[in-house]
Amino acid sequence: MDTEYLKQQLGPCLSDCLAEVCEKRPHDPIEFIAQRLYKHVDNLKYYQQKDLEAKQIKKEEIEYQLELERQAIREEEAEKFAQERAQKAAAASDTSEEKSKSATAVPGAPNLPTVMEGDEPTEEQKAAAAEAEGAATAEPVAEEKKEEEAEMAAEEGEGEGTEEQAEEEGTGAAEEGEQQAE
Repeated sequence: MDTEYLKQQLGPCLSDCLAEVCEKRPHDPIEFIAQRLYKHVDNLKYYQQKDLEAKQIKKEEIEYQLELERQAIREEEAEKFAQERAQKAAAASDTSEEKSKSATAVPGAPNLPTVMEGDEPTEEQKAAAAEAEGAATAEPVAEEKKEEEAEMAAEEGEGEGTEEQAEEEGTGAAEEGEQQAE
């Protein structure tokens, strides 16, 4: 029983140690064997740690491969969903076009063309058009205000006006005559 224990626990270590003593022939073989036995425990721990690391690496590689497969499946599903969404969007746009066409076929409905986003004027174009309209309408509005003021002054004063009012009325009448001539 003791011999079995020694064979299992010290057999491989002692046989390797004695083989190395024969090869190297150290000056103090007993000290060499003692150092070798102390180091044997560290070596066993080192080899056990290496084995655990190797097993862990294999496990991580397998998990990585599985994750790649899962990712490929997810990408395929995402593509399928994107295709389905595109088909639904196309179907929805077709039905909206059919509804707009059917709405224009109803009597009394306006017959307006469909305006796409690209056809609409930009904000800058809208602002430029508004400025152009404002400039064109600003001149007649100013003239109308002057005429109204002159009429009000004439109604209020009716004969009591000063020479300046008479001159303003005269110029207002001249301007009216010019507008009517045009």
